[in-house]
Formats: sequence, C-alpha cells, structure tokens
Amino acid sequence: MEFNHILQHSLEGLQRIERLAGRDDLPVRKALFAAEELVAHGHPGASRPISILQAETRHRNVIAYAELIGKTFSEIRKFYRIENASRKHIEICYRKNSFLHARNSAESDALLVIFTNMFNNFYVSNAALIAMLSRLPCDILLLKDASFLNYHGGISGFAADMPGIAESIRRFADKRGKRRIYVSGYSSGGYAALLTSLLMPCDGYLGFSHQTDLGKDSPLPAPRLFSDEVRARVNPEWLLDCRPLLEQADPAVPRTLVYGGRNDRDVAHATHLDGLASIGLVHLPGAAHNTIQPLIAEGKLIEMFRALVAPG
Repeated sequence: MEFNHILQHSLEGLQRIERLAGRDDLPVRKALFAAEELVAHGHPGASRPISILQAETRHRNVIAYAELIGKTFSEIRKFYRIENASRKHIEICYRKNSFLHARNSAESDALLVIFTNMFNNFYVSNAALIAMLSRLPCDILLLKDASFLNYHGGISGFAADMPGIAESIRRFADKRGKRRIYVSGYSSGGYAALLTSLLMPCDGYLGFSHQTDLGKDSPLPAPRLFSDEVRARVNPEWLLDCRPLLEQADPAVPRTLVYGGRNDRDVAHATHLDGLASIGLVHLPGAAHNTIQPLIAEGKLIEMFRALVAPG
C-alpha cells in the first residue's frame, strides 16, 4: 500500500521545500515549515527561515522553537552537510522501500539495524543519520518501508514479510561476521523494530516514540495512519501486544523506549510497558512525538546510540 505525503523525504520533496524557502515573501508560518524540513536534511538553505524565526519577537512559542531548531541545525551540520554529499549517495539514501548497508572503516563485530519511518527518515534524513552515527564502532543496516504497512509487508529486496525480517537480519549479520546485533526504530518504524528485536538474538534495543500494542482488542490508541483498511491487509498473527513478549525477554539485554510527555498516544504506549525489567522508559516531558529533534539539539542522540552499541 503505497504512501505519499508532502513531508515524506524524497528528492522531489526536497526541491519543493528549496523553492519555498527561496521565496522573497516568506511569512513566519511558512518559515516554520521550511526551517523544520531543511534542518532535517542538513541543508544550508535552513539558515534563512531560521533567521526569520529568530527575528520574531511577538510569539513565545516561535521564539522558543527558533532556539531549538537553531541548536538542532548546528548539531546536524557538525556531522553532515548535504551540499558536500555525492549525488549518487543522496539518491541511494532518499530511495524508498529498500535497505542500505553503511560499512564502518574499522573492524567491528557489531551491526546496528535501524528501522526508519514511513516518511522515509528518522526525523533527520537517512543520509544525515548515517553521517551522525558513522563514528560509532559498528556497521549500520538501514531498513526502509515508506508504505502504509509499516514493515508488515516486509522490505523490498530484503524480506517478504514481518517475521522474515528477523531471519534476513541474522543471515546478513552472519555473512559479514557480525556477532552483536543492535536494533533501533522511530515512530511508525518502531513497533516492527521492537518486535524484531524480540524475534531474534539481540544485544540491545533503542526505540523512540512508537506503538507497543497493535492487538485487535487493545485499549491503547491506534496509530493515526494505521487504518482499518491497512489492518485488514496485515497478517493478524503479527498484530501483537509486546508486553507479554517483554515479560519473557531476557532482562540482561538492555532495551530502552524514549517518549515525549506532550503526545498522549506515545505516553499511553510507553507506560503500557511500565514496571518491566526487560525495558527501561525515558520520559522527555517537554517533547511531543518528535523526540529525536530535542535529543539532537542537546547533543544526546549520538551518545544514546554510542551507549547502545558499546560492548557488554
């Protein structure tokens, strides 16, 4: 089930945002949108809409957001500048419904598997994320399913269905001598990431702002874009409540779920796992659904991943 949205990362979408940001008349409302999007792409064009926001003195929310987005932009640009990336690399990273292997130059037995979301990003672009995590002592396997199915239909060229993802990751790791496997997922990619981490040997999990119970009779709020039509196309065997699985999981394997206190859906799904020894919860009270952005702004995101992949 193909998903197309103006916020979905693609080369065409980036060009639309570039045109918007280049307009002579850029009101604050559109500057907010342009800044948010171009920052996530590590794009130099974000400077102008950010400066428009920083000049705003009437609205406290805009002033606070200008400070946050400015810090986020500075942190991303330390590691990634889209204008310095090759066209081929950009095309590969922006391609939807595929997988991407980023090799570490140093010898390592660790593989970090990242499930991106249906908007084809991890808030930051796939290219920016790889650059930010490139200094970690591990290879990165970036999985992409930018469809309504959220990995329930597998991954093009990698796995035919949801349970097949775990087996494909194991084969991929074994073939390359990766003995330690770590998994991460954000937003609509998070449920599949968490479930996959429970279906195979896994050395650690780090999730952000995602569902934990997709069971048919779940009292928790359903994902906004996971409609009844989508649910009908999915194998119900894999629409599960992850809590019973986590109750049986090895508590020695570190697992963490980060959630924002300003998003009721994320709060409900995260606190559904409260009290389990096999997963820890990190509450960001000032954050909404996008927990990645404030962690980048505070210089904490990379350190969380560094702690995840650190040997035993």
